[in-house]
Amino acid sequence: MSNNPTIFPDNLSVITISTPTNNYNFAVVQGSYSMSWERLFSSTLAGNLVRINFLDSGPGYKVWNMQLYLQQFSPGSPLYKAGVTEDAITQMTNLESLYMYITNLGSSTTVDTGIGFIDANGFAPQWGIYFSNLIQTIPEYSTNQEPYIVATVEFIEFVPGEIIILSSGSQAGPLNYVPESSNSFTPSDITAYVQQIFGDVSNQALAVAKCESGLRPEAVNATVPYYKSAYGLFQIYYTHFPSIQSIYPQTAGYSDDQMIAWLQNYQNNTNYAYLLYQANGWEPWTASEGCWYNYVY
Repeated sequence: MSNNPTIFPDNLSVITISTPTNNYNFAVVQGSYSMSWERLFSSTLAGNLVRINFLDSGPGYKVWNMQLYLQQFSPGSPLYKAGVTEDAITQMTNLESLYMYITNLGSSTTVDTGIGFIDANGFAPQWGIYFSNLIQTIPEYSTNQEPYIVATVEFIEFVPGEIIILSSGSQAGPLNYVPESSNSFTPSDITAYVQQIFGDVSNQALAVAKCESGLRPEAVNATVPYYKSAYGLFQIYYTHFPSIQSIYPQTAGYSDDQMIAWLQNYQNNTNYAYLLYQANGWEPWTASEGCWYNYVY
């Protein structure tokens, strides 16, 4: 596979997004394409325990951003000949169906969603991708007769891996796996563990957890179906199951009930919540922001 991109007129290239049954070709704006690593490891030394991971392995996730230029290309144009043959509305419909396909996989999916792409440079994610953002913009020169759509797309690829222990130690950390059977606790245990994991922002974290669950590890959001809900201390949504299974290999193959039990362990829930905080700040908990905002900012 060539690593030299084919650049068409107007600085457009072709990207192919595929499912197990279909391939979809889109024109990507060449200068808009980017990929970044979001590493999942503790940068804080915990006693004499150091956790690292190699640059090319994980655990972590890659974030792919790009702008797709959706329009009807003429049959004689290079982009049409390269496979971008459908009109703008059909292309947008295809993108939305890809988004819904991943969403409908729900909690039954593993790390590999079965969806991938080949970018303009010939590179492809190895572990399957998830939509994390899809924004449609209609340029001012778009008309009903000749519609144009710019779709800003963000994909996440979860990359599994093993944590390498450089020296022995027993202090807890956000990438530790805690068996569900060790879920005996008191309220002070919960507070102490959140303080240990979140450190300098533990007061803010406790405020978020109180708003989300009332500091109840067994809490389940009752406003949505049980298996499509949010669970535990920090109310981790079921859509995070694949990420958890990637980061904590011991959970690979868990059923929905086992994943829920895993998240209802306050230590597991806090560990994973801290990884979310490292990657996204307090954004994952904006649904309850009205409750905790004054305590956090």
